[in-house]
Amino acid sequence: MKKRVLAALMVLALCLGLAPNAASADVLTEDLPEIGAASYAIIDGDTQQVLFGNNYDKSYDPGTLVQMMTAVIIIEEGNLNDSVTVPEIPEAANNGNRLYLRKGEKINLNDLLQGIIIYNANDAAIAAANHLAGSESAFVDEMNAKAQELGMSDTTFASCYGSADDQTSTARDMAALTCAAMANDTFCTIVATERATIGGQTLVNHNRLLKRR
Repeated sequence: MKKRVLAALMVLALCLGLAPNAASADVLTEDLPEIGAASYAIIDGDTQQVLFGNNYDKSYDPGTLVQMMTAVIIIEEGNLNDSVTVPEIPEAANNGNRLYLRKGEKINLNDLLQGIIIYNANDAAIAAANHLAGSESAFVDEMNAKAQELGMSDTTFASCYGSADDQTSTARDMAALTCAAMANDTFCTIVATERATIGGQTLVNHNRLLKRR
């Protein structure tokens, strides 16, 4: 259970820019750190029961947190040794972190995955989505299907990298997604990586929870 609680706390840090101290026991108690966020949730990964939270069913735009779902699908459905041909990257994806991929460039799917998890690289998400599903829209359909499978009933994805209208989620749903992601060894290994070099670019993981290990 400790791992699941830490996974939920990671959602808080990523989504709300907080870095609370991790719970040191397997059961939540009154000694948990105070969280000054308007909306958050810590859940049991097996039952999806909210153990501690506030306004956890309030809808918001998850932004680049959607890339966590992109990563989960890549790991589950992709061959990380695949060579990916970079497609045309839409102009909107250039607003944010990116690997500066060029159309027609070849890159390993595992490198794209690292770019997504460590750096929230928009162009890496676009390239991986097109490789696995043929188009971003088809990949988004898979994201929404996976969300329903995970019980994320208040989530609608509209982009594989985070910039889209009519995209909503809740703290409860994103905590559930984090638990699913952290159950995968590949995701856990990459999310704990402090830095990686891809195509000559050094990516630095700014997740402050890494400093507390």
